[in-house]
Amino acid sequence: MIWKNIKGFPYQVSDTGLVRRSVSGMGTRVGTIIRGHALLTGHRYVDLYRAGVGTRFYVHRLVAFAFLGNSPSEKHEIDHKDGDPTNNHVSNLRWVTRKENIQGAIRRGTFKFLVPKRGEEHPTSILTEQEVKSIRSDFSCGMSKRVVAEKYNVSRSCVRDIKKRATWRHVM
Repeated sequence: MIWKNIKGFPYQVSDTGLVRRSVSGMGTRVGTIIRGHALLTGHRYVDLYRAGVGTRFYVHRLVAFAFLGNSPSEKHEIDHKDGDPTNNHVSNLRWVTRKENIQGAIRRGTFKFLVPKRGEEHPTSILTEQEVKSIRSDFSCGMSKRVVAEKYNVSRSCVRDIKKRATWRHVM
C-alpha cells in the first residue's frame, strides 16, 4: 500500500482508498484511519479538518488527485472503471468527461449505481428488512429502546429513527 500526502491537509490517502491522519490532532493520533461515510450511491466521503475547519472530500477524488494528478480540465470527473463506486483503488479510477462517464456506465450495465439505494441495498446497511420489522414488533410489545438496541447491536438513535419511521420508511 502506498500513501501520499493530501495537499494542504494533515492527512494521507492510500492507493487503495484509505484516508489517515498524518499528524496528531482533533482527538486522533498519527495513522488513525478516517472511516468516513457513504452516500446512497455508494460513493464514500470524508470530512478533513485544518485549523478546526472541516471540508468534505469524496475519497475517489482524493485518490485520483494524489495518484493520477490534476484533472485535465474542469469538465473532467472520475470514472470507476468497474462501475462500483465503493472500489476506490487507483487502478479502478480514471479522468473522463461527464459524457464518457455516463456512456461507460451504460456500456458496463452499471448505470443502476446512479440510482440511490435504500434498505438492505445501501452499502452501509447493517440491518435486514426482517430485522427492522422485528424491531418495530418489539416496540409494539413494550420493549425499551435500550433493550431493542442491545438485541440488534445498534445504537439507540438507530432504533428511535426506525420506530419514528425517519429511516426504513419503505418497510411496513
